[in-house]
Amino acid sequence: MNPELKFIDSHCHVHFGDDKPALAQRIKMAHDNHVNQMLCISIDESDRDEVIELSRTQPSVLAAAAIHPTHDREIVQSV
Repeated sequence: MNPELKFIDSHCHVHFGDDKPALAQRIKMAHDNHVNQMLCISIDESDRDEVIELSRTQPSVLAAAAIHPTHDREIVQSV
């Protein structure tokens, strides 16, 4: 692969999982495969802060606070 080629993962959930060393390994694997930026998307308010904090500590991770479509009815009904 051309070493000058750079990719952006425009939709990922790199934060999923309880194993923090595995998180660092997933980010390193992305970098090793020329993925230089990742848009990490929360699925609801339960993981929003985690995604935002990850984006603060990992320069290659951007945060998107979102509500996954499978959770939208729960949110709307609770309002």
